[in-house]
Order: sequence, then structure tokens, then C-alpha cells
Amino acid sequence: MKRVHSTDAYLTITIAALAFLLSYTKLVDLALRAGYGDYAAHVWPLIVDGITIVATRGVLRLTGSRRYAWTLLAAGTGVSMTAAVGSQLLPPGPLPPVAAAAVSVVPPLCLLVAPHLAVQLARDAQARPGRDVDTTPDTMPAEAVAPTVEPEVAVETPEDRRARALELLATTTMSFRAVAKEVGVTDTSVRRWARAGQEVTQNRPDGMIRA
Repeated sequence: MKRVHSTDAYLTITIAALAFLLSYTKLVDLALRAGYGDYAAHVWPLIVDGITIVATRGVLRLTGSRRYAWTLLAAGTGVSMTAAVGSQLLPPGPLPPVAAAAVSVVPPLCLLVAPHLAVQLARDAQARPGRDVDTTPDTMPAEAVAPTVEPEVAVETPEDRRARALELLATTTMSFRAVAKEVGVTDTSVRRWARAGQEVTQNRPDGMIRA
């Protein structure tokens, strides 16, 4: 799909704004003739053209069924056109009772139909895939992140502990209790290993006291 040039977008918005302004003046005049006060008469066109704008957004944004949005768009456009034509064709002065009643019924009808379109837009936004995906430029793709390698932890067997305990007894002056704490066993196990290895205890200096 080709992108719309910024100049085209600005021209389209300008034309839409001018069209809204001209339509607004006609609808204000019609609302005044229907018996609305000065303030309410200036609000009435915003309701008519506002429902048309909201319906247009629904047609553009909804990914599911757009029938309801199209219906509101056609109805809003029809009311706006009918009101503009009626302001010119009807005799000057207050509107006939039937025409005034038709003008008065527009706001409650818009209040009835607009919330349902809002619900459709909200549900469609929730169901749209990828709505929570962070697309900021600083985000690094998942495939570019190097996996963390966990260091391998060597598992010490009972034989390894026994050998290390006997080595500490033979090469240091550590007590049985200190060796047991260093290896991670009880001092009773260290004493038993020492008695089983008589060749180690015989090589130790005389007079050494083990706690």
C-alpha cells in the first residue's frame, strides 16, 4: 500500500474542516428555528456531524464486521444533508411541529446508538493481535540476545571428600574439626578416615593434638 503524501493529507483535512464549518452554520440555524436556545443550538450540529466522524473511524478501524459502523455513517450523513436542505426549503421562521420534533429526536437517538459502536471498537482493539508488543527502536530482538550459559557445578563424591580430608590432614596442621568443616562432613567421619589411613596419621608430627 502506498503511503499518503503529507500534502494530500493536509488538503483533505482542510477541505473537511471547511465543509464542516459551512454545514455547522446551516445546522445551527435549523436548531434555532426548532426551538433550541442559543447555546443548545450550537451544540446540536456537533452531535449530528460528530456521530458521522465516529462512524467513519469505526469503518476504518474495525477489523471484523463493519455493518453497524456503515449504518451509522449513512444515517449521520443523511440527517446532516436533510437538515441542510430543510433549512433552505422550509419557510422562514419557526419550524412546523413535525420538523421541530424530527430535529429534537436526533440527540436521544445518537445517545442510543453511539455507545454500541464504542463497545465494538473496544472489543476489536482487545482482540487485535500484537497490541501489547513493544515496538520501540531501542528494543533488541529476542534472537539477537546471547543466551546465558550457566556455569557447570562440579558434584563432589564421598570419595573425593575423603581424599581431600586425608590430604588436609597430611599436609596441614588443621584439627579434625577444622578439616571436617572445610570438607563439609562431621569430625567423626574425618576421625574414621584418619584411623583407616594409618599411613597418614603415622607421618604427622608427634605431639599434635586434634580437637
